[in-house]
Amino acid sequence: MQANTNKPSHWLLTHTRRWSVTIRFLIGLIVTEILLVPIVAFIIINGYQLAGYPLTELPPEMTNLLIGQVLAITIAFFATATVAGFLILALNRRITDITDFVEERTASGKLNLKLREHPREDEVGRLVKAINRLSAANQEAVEAMTQRATELATLNLVAETVNRTLDLQQVFDTSLRETLRTVGWEVGAIYMWDERIALLNMVSYVGLDEEVIRDAFSCELDKTLTGKAAKQGKLLIANRSTPSGDAMGGLRITQISIPLMTVPGNQLLGVLSVGSNHVERPSDNDIRLLTTIAHQVASAIDKAQLYTQVSQHAEELERIVEARTQQLAHLIEELTVALERAQEADKVKSLLLTTVSHELRTPLATIKGNTSLLQAHHQQLSAEALTEHLQDIDEETDKLTEMISSLLEMSRIEGGILHIQPQDFDLSDILESTVNSARVRHVSHNLALDVVLPLPSCYGDARRVEQIVANLINNAAKYSPAGTWIRVRARHDVKDGELIVSVEDEGQGISDEHQEHIFDRFYRIDQSRADAKRDGIGLGLAICRGLVEAHGGRIWVESRLGVGSTFSFSLPTARIPSVQESIS
Repeated sequence: MQANTNKPSHWLLTHTRRWSVTIRFLIGLIVTEILLVPIVAFIIINGYQLAGYPLTELPPEMTNLLIGQVLAITIAFFATATVAGFLILALNRRITDITDFVEERTASGKLNLKLREHPREDEVGRLVKAINRLSAANQEAVEAMTQRATELATLNLVAETVNRTLDLQQVFDTSLRETLRTVGWEVGAIYMWDERIALLNMVSYVGLDEEVIRDAFSCELDKTLTGKAAKQGKLLIANRSTPSGDAMGGLRITQISIPLMTVPGNQLLGVLSVGSNHVERPSDNDIRLLTTIAHQVASAIDKAQLYTQVSQHAEELERIVEARTQQLAHLIEELTVALERAQEADKVKSLLLTTVSHELRTPLATIKGNTSLLQAHHQQLSAEALTEHLQDIDEETDKLTEMISSLLEMSRIEGGILHIQPQDFDLSDILESTVNSARVRHVSHNLALDVVLPLPSCYGDARRVEQIVANLINNAAKYSPAGTWIRVRARHDVKDGELIVSVEDEGQGISDEHQEHIFDRFYRIDQSRADAKRDGIGLGLAICRGLVEAHGGRIWVESRLGVGSTFSFSLPTARIPSVQESIS
């Protein structure tokens, strides 16, 4: 749209200028003629007067001759001026046409204009030659600027790629592709130097077929043009007209190989090699561009390797810090556990002292009171009274003995010196013997034994199993009302391959809160029942857990408030590694 608007305007301006010149010429010609007639007449009349012919005395024929001479001279001058004017006008029009043509081409951006040579060496011919020389110079300058702009665009693209990413493969591919596009060459490759195996390995390529890639994938130093450039550390060129076999894959091409070197240290990183089968010798611009791109690629490799080293160092530091943190966390955990154990031990020690001192006080007071009474009044006491006091002393002594035995047993369990002697035995016989003994001790309760036969042999310490069952029966009797049932059950869990023994009572039951701690040392439940027998130091269930775990079993409780509790434990039916003859 802009071209269509400017074209009529330019045509109008051109023709207006041409007609303006013509009109000015005609006006000048008319003015000249008007001024010329009196001047010529004046000159001729003066000539006659000087010759002795006064103007007033001239005969008619002389007057006519004078007028004819003036007109002849005027017409001759007018004709000459007219011819000369039109010649000048024609020349000016020719120059104007040339000027307009140059202006039009220049305005449209077409600087590669070339005028047809003028046949004569006149002003027009010299002008045409000057314009043609200027046009050629402008065209060369435009081509040079275009080439330089293309090179700068390529360098800018490569620089952007280098600065934007640490992905070397992307840098290699982009740099090689844009380089070949800019210089107009067909093939190229980038090699990386592997110091471990002393080889240059191809990491990017363009325009190479599989056979050439296979032959030129790796090269040694000083073996090919690529290797020689790497070894010598300088740019090398091989011309296709004088093949030496050093080109990539033995191709008959013109090849340039530029080593990629670190700026500080001048260490070899790789080689940039490009080639062409139609270029005889690369231009200075091509060499300059390739050298600049090689520096950029080397900088990218150096930056990526530095980033990799920093990343590896950071990862190593992170691993060290993580390891130290884990060690510190483990140490803190161990210290925390040790502190908790120490606090627990201190708490247990305080609880032990409190419990033992409290529990020892009652039997000792009874023993002390009875012995003092016997010592002071044994002569006044009847035989029945003496027997009763001695029986009280005996019972309290048994309680002390049981209490001390429990403390020693718990100490052996916690100290890892509890000895068990496992062997195969009949569990039903042990349960029957234990229940019969309990019936004698707990006459106020009803005891029942329910064994689901057949039972396989149990592997464990029969004496310790009897101790576990007896402790559970004692605990049930202690926390259940008189006249209630205590049932001992046994069955074989075929699925898990173990024996399950349970002791059920009909007591008040245990809340969930207490069930979590029921097997802890010195833990006792406050019972508000009047018939709750709260003697003991709270080690019975803890000892049961230690003995069961020593057999490789487990112990648990199920209870409902107001209904009763069931304590169960498992025993192995075959020899397993967890059942040890000694715990150490």
